[in-house]
Amino acid sequence: MTTLGSADAHRRRLPVLAALALLVLIVLGACSDESGAPVIATGTAAAVPPETRTPMPTATPTSGAPRTMVPSTATPSPTVSATPPPPCTDDRYSQPIESPPLPSWTPPTHVADPGLAETIEEALGTSRDSVSVVVIDVTNGRSASVNGSRVWYAASLYKLPVLFEATWQIESGLLEPDQTVTLRCVYAAQDLNTLEALGFQTDDEVSVADAVRYMTIASDNSFAHLMNDLVGPTNVDAHMLSLGATSTSVSHAALPTSADDIARILEAVGMGYPSPQSADAMFGLLSEQWVHERIPQGVPAEAVVGNKTGDYPGAAHDAAIVRAPFGTYVLAILSDGQVDNALFVEVSSAVYAYLDEQS
Repeated sequence: MTTLGSADAHRRRLPVLAALALLVLIVLGACSDESGAPVIATGTAAAVPPETRTPMPTATPTSGAPRTMVPSTATPSPTVSATPPPPCTDDRYSQPIESPPLPSWTPPTHVADPGLAETIEEALGTSRDSVSVVVIDVTNGRSASVNGSRVWYAASLYKLPVLFEATWQIESGLLEPDQTVTLRCVYAAQDLNTLEALGFQTDDEVSVADAVRYMTIASDNSFAHLMNDLVGPTNVDAHMLSLGATSTSVSHAALPTSADDIARILEAVGMGYPSPQSADAMFGLLSEQWVHERIPQGVPAEAVVGNKTGDYPGAAHDAAIVRAPFGTYVLAILSDGQVDNALFVEVSSAVYAYLDEQS
């Protein structure tokens, strides 16, 4: 039983407890959660319904990269208020008449070399599932393929079929090398910062020969789009099919290709097709390409390499014709972009050493 003295003490404590409770409510009412929504104080802290929370922004992911969370307190990038350039209104170059047929061509038969395939597998290591590699020893007829038929986005490797077709149309007289074309706005808009390095701007005139050259050595997108239209994408596709490149298309927006196809195209060039003169011209341009950080770094100085790279989110490729003292071979390495240049060099070096030893 409560005595009069203890009841008095209890009554004296009530104002203190009430004050403390009020203080807690005031503090809770002033707090906010991580989304910035206020926490409602009703004697206890009420949870904010999930649908009222501001979602956390995320960085735009690139292929294969994890989505990176950006804190909700991050300061947004300033908005550029500059007036955008007017849209291009000029026409694209129209496709020409059907390209002359290529000389008769029967893809040669290769002998699969298990030792070469094993060498490639060892060099790839744990990256095997992310890479396709095809080697064709043009001189001795041996070959090896690891994931060779897998279809990839070509990225700038599509410029190889365009180079082949442009060279053929020049040889057959459908195009004149000194014929001038205009770098129309619709093509200049495709620039990825190579036009300035080459000294060109919108509406400049350029010869067909130079457009082919800059498309190849600088991997310039503007001239590549121009030349693809000029030679005709369906002409390119038809002639790639006749070479045995069955997965490759420059007409399709997905720009599909495979290591098997790229190696087949380069093999034809390495064998002097469609003519020794045209093949030498293509190899000469490929040997002047600006980017040499992959396959060329895996071969010694006495070898001459003509290569073409391709890069895009989700794609990192290189393909080459290698003229070595022991013979000519082609090497195509296509990947999902998750491997670095060191792997290209490792595979290139291993392939060179194996073919040298077997010759």
